[in-house]
Formats: sequence, structure tokens, C-alpha cells
Amino acid sequence: MTATLTQLKGRFYQFLGTYRALVATGGSTSKFTVASLADVESNRYQGWQLRVLTGASAGDLRVLGAGPNAAGDLEPKRAFSSTGPTSTDTAELWGNSIEGGDELTTLFNSILGVARPYVPTKLTIVTGQSIYDLTAYARGPLDVRRVSIRPLDPAGVILHPDRWLTGPIVYRQVNAVTGAVEIMMDLGQTMTANTPATQELWVHGYKTLPAFVTDTSTVAAEYADWLAWEAVLRHANAMNSQTKNDKGAWASVATLAATNTQNYREVFAPYVPLFINPFGASA
Repeated sequence: MTATLTQLKGRFYQFLGTYRALVATGGSTSKFTVASLADVESNRYQGWQLRVLTGASAGDLRVLGAGPNAAGDLEPKRAFSSTGPTSTDTAELWGNSIEGGDELTTLFNSILGVARPYVPTKLTIVTGQSIYDLTAYARGPLDVRRVSIRPLDPAGVILHPDRWLTGPIVYRQVNAVTGAVEIMMDLGQTMTANTPATQELWVHGYKTLPAFVTDTSTVAAEYADWLAWEAVLRHANAMNSQTKNDKGAWASVATLAATNTQNYREVFAPYVPLFINPFGASA
């Protein structure tokens, strides 16, 4: 299961307390109508952002110039694309403390340097090879905390616990042809690729999640709430330091976000002692 960046953004505004899910009862290129909003005070959501999720205008992000009015209309400052929303189309109302397009995407990408899960990855064993390229896995030698061999029986059943290796060396090098920085691992021994497999090679460490390019970019669903709380924490701290008003409110949000991010970090990015020395000697 995965979550899109749009879904993460929705969670972000939910955690901020500036969010509302909507189902249209009508609409056009100039309005998104929700009949039940007729009971909400006039222009309650003026200046908020509306993200259309389904229908002909799906993907539109619009700042509201007015709404709701007595008919439950929300009116964007810029017309919706295509034919606009119609009955049963869905949307989300987001607050206005940060722009929900590129600015919020940049915020989410900035936290990927902090929100780095500790995960194991199985490497493909190459017979007689001792050096493996970990560039796609790690951004530096210290990201790799442990390396293990997992013994299996011919049917692929785990026979014993992983055997941790103390000999591997993880190092950074510059590719002489491309000039790119690479993260390499020297096992200090060679292994044999078995068919059927009787052993597996695993590297354990902190992995950088792929950057978000568009709102349809995805991440594992299990990380969605964690990333959203990390974004809330960074945003709340920034707002608390920049604004003269509402400091108490932003401080409260930051405190709540700090508690939640700490809980998620303990689950997904716990501190793991370095089991191998990336610079040469066994740890």
C-alpha cells in the first residue's frame, strides 16, 4: 500500500486543524457547491485552499475568494479547469498558513533528510564478488549499520537467526568515468550464489526516501502519518518564530507535533549502534 503526496498534504492540514472533506452537490467553473455549508457562517473559508480530488477538474488547487454563501457555494479566485466540479465530485478544504502546491511539496522534501527509516534490504549475491554498490541504498557510509547473512534451507525456510558480519568496510568513492559519488561495501570475503538459495545477504541501515516530484508521487502508506507530523513540526516551529500573533497556538501545535514525531521516530528510525566500522576496522 502506498500514499500519494496529495494524501500526505491532506493529513498535514488535518493535523494542523485546518481541514474539511467535501462532496459536491453541484458546481461549475466558478463554484464548488456543498448544500450543507449553507449553515456555516458567511465566508468562513475565504482565503482557504480547495483541492479538487475527483471529476473533470481533479487536481485543481484554488484559493477561495468567497464562501460559503447562503447557497453553500465556495468560489475560487481563479476558475476551475475543464467543465468544473459537478455533483458527487470530492474535494478537500485546506488552511492558508502555507501554500499547498510547490511550497508544501518543498517542505515535505526538506524533511526527508530527517525522516529516514531503518530498513533491511536484500542484496543479490554475485558469485566470487566481495564489493557491492550501495549508492541506491545509502547516502553515506554511516547509514549502513549492520550486514548479515541469513541461512535458508533449499525450500527457502529460515533455519537460524541472521549471522552478523564484522568484516565489511563501507566507503565513499568518486566514479572515475561519471564523476558521481558512490557508496561501496567491501565484504572482506566472497560468497556463492546458490540455486536454490541457501543463504541471503542483507544490509541494514537508514534509507533516504525518494523525493516527491509531483502530487502523485508515492511513499509507503505506513510512513504517511510520520511524514505529515514531521512536516507539521517544521512548519509550526517556523510559524512560531516568524509571526507576532498566535505564538501560543503555534507553540501548542509544535509541542503536539514533537511528541508524535518522537513516537514515530522510535518505531521507524530507532537509534541502532554501529555494528561495523565504515572506515576499516571492525567495531
